[in-house]
Amino acid sequence: MSAKDSNRKNEFRRQAQRAELVLLVLSETYMQSRASQQQACYCLLRKKVVVVSCTDKEVPVSLQKRLQFASLVVKYESDSWESRLLEQMKKVLKQPEKRVFETLTEDTTFLEARLRTQLPGADFKVYVTGGTRVTSKRSESICCAIGQELALLKFVSLCTCGFYGVEELVARSFSEERSLTEKPCPRVFHVVPERDKKDWSKKAYQRPDGTFGGIPHGQVKIVGSSMAERDSVIARVFQVCILVEAESVAAACLLAGDECTARRVGEFVWNDKPVIPVFCTGKAAAGEHNSSTGVDSTTLRSICENPPPGVDCNTWFLLKNSSSSPEDIGKAVRKIVTNVYRQTKKRPTELPEVLKKVSRPG
Repeated sequence: MSAKDSNRKNEFRRQAQRAELVLLVLSETYMQSRASQQQACYCLLRKKVVVVSCTDKEVPVSLQKRLQFASLVVKYESDSWESRLLEQMKKVLKQPEKRVFETLTEDTTFLEARLRTQLPGADFKVYVTGGTRVTSKRSESICCAIGQELALLKFVSLCTCGFYGVEELVARSFSEERSLTEKPCPRVFHVVPERDKKDWSKKAYQRPDGTFGGIPHGQVKIVGSSMAERDSVIARVFQVCILVEAESVAAACLLAGDECTARRVGEFVWNDKPVIPVFCTGKAAAGEHNSSTGVDSTTLRSICENPPPGVDCNTWFLLKNSSSSPEDIGKAVRKIVTNVYRQTKKRPTELPEVLKKVSRPG
């Protein structure tokens, strides 16, 4: 960031901190500006905000969840929007100050900083999640293929939250493949809370006393004192989320009530990080969901239909094609992760970024 940009950012924050109320005008041009979106998110989490919508265009995913904290006035739907705006401003000014988000941000920032010191700083950190039960051979093959293909990318560290099923299968496959080219540790990390009062022992590596550990195929990193606290950190540290839905539960992760997985994916959406959905069947495309998870149908549809910048549509849609082979899906995931990485780093596309594969020992 240049000195000019840094000064502009600091000045914006000073102005926002002094403001008693922020009036956010959502126009089509405004929503196309990444800097404007970041400023909007900053205010929505910290200040009293009234939003004036001047367009019927879809709101970016990164703003959708935060907008629930603001009062909304839709300009194009009513001729009396000005009087409604004044009423909303008076009403919002009487509300208590927002303190909870500032406290949450401070706690999360501390945990985030601590976790960053425990992970390879230069790596592109890929988080994988999905169903905790994999009963289909096809789903198992897809998990293995994804792990093998990701292991070939020398810039990738693989991260999970220590759950059974998809996370364990991908981590094992990644670890076995990477061990052929990297010693002694293949850069697989399992981020778990210190403990959780809820019984997760049927879904994760949880001990009888509520603590977590004993996870194979990688290193365990302790973050936070509960699942929710851990989940608030991972999306701030990991650059991309791969969501694999086990065929046996037909869109279970987001769409049929696996609230823990949905919450973690929601954190990535909230932090404006790419989510790569891999469908083992075509059943997840309909967009049905459990509304209590905090991931709405508009967000789900946006994730499924809109590839991240730098990713071509053909490769993206291959992930939800039930006729795609596990090998093709694994290669597509590798290509997408590579393109997202290049987009992040603005790397030239001709540079080699794949580890040389060696023969497995007989």
